[in-house]
Amino acid sequence: MSTANIPHLMEIAKKYNLERLWMNATKAAELGIKDGDTVVVENRMSKQSVKVKVTERIHPEAVWLPLGYGSTAKGLKTANGFGINCNDFAPYRLEPISGHCMMAEACVRVRKEGGK
Repeated sequence: MSTANIPHLMEIAKKYNLERLWMNATKAAELGIKDGDTVVVENRMSKQSVKVKVTERIHPEAVWLPLGYGSTAKGLKTANGFGINCNDFAPYRLEPISGHCMMAEACVRVRKEGGK
């Protein structure tokens, strides 16, 4: 995200915890996860920790990460280390008709940090 390193926008993102992974409330309860807990998100490509936002506004079999966070570029001093990058979990695949990157098809496992 080209705006992630703008100090005023990052201040808002940090104030409102905008980097959190969204997870359905029913699914979170099944997994013993509460709003604000730290969870581990993993697949064969990456394994990272992030805080969770528990909400009814997402399907029970899906999770959502906001785009643009999780930069590891040292030059982005304001954004570096804030959140995790959803690109780290997505394999390189193209939709055959449009040629668009298939970013929404990454499968991940989510568990409470310290849990099994």
